[in-house]
Amino acid sequence: QAAVVASTAAVDELKRLRDTAATDKAALASTAKALDDLSKTEKDLRAQLAQSKQDLGQAQQRLKASQHNSDATKAETERAEKAEDALRSAKANNEKLTKRLGALERSDASIQQREANAKEAIEKARALQEQAQAQMREASSLQQ
Repeated sequence: QAAVVASTAAVDELKRLRDTAATDKAALASTAKALDDLSKTEKDLRAQLAQSKQDLGQAQQRLKASQHNSDATKAETERAEKAEDALRSAKANNEKLTKRLGALERSDASIQQREANAKEAIEKARALQEQAQAQMREASSLQQ
């Protein structure tokens, strides 16, 4: 009878661990998608940053070429400032995304560790279940 109780407890624990593993697996898939999305966003921001740098360089060249005309100089200065603002903004966004990527990578590592722990617990539960079943068979054969 104690073996039956132990077997039932092991089965319940196995079910709980399977549910935990499924939850962890879903979280890992969600994290992987978020990492993929973050990678795409980072690539886009890097492209925008490169374009902003190119725009800034071109604006600075145009500014030097048009210094004889004060109106043109003012307009080019404004464009250059906008390009510099865009560059600063892109750099700030890139830093934020890099930090977020780091956090997601740490989260992914944590999820992988929980999955490993869950797998180990499932194996232990299976071993306990097999042991309980063997004890039940032995008890049954002793009763006969």
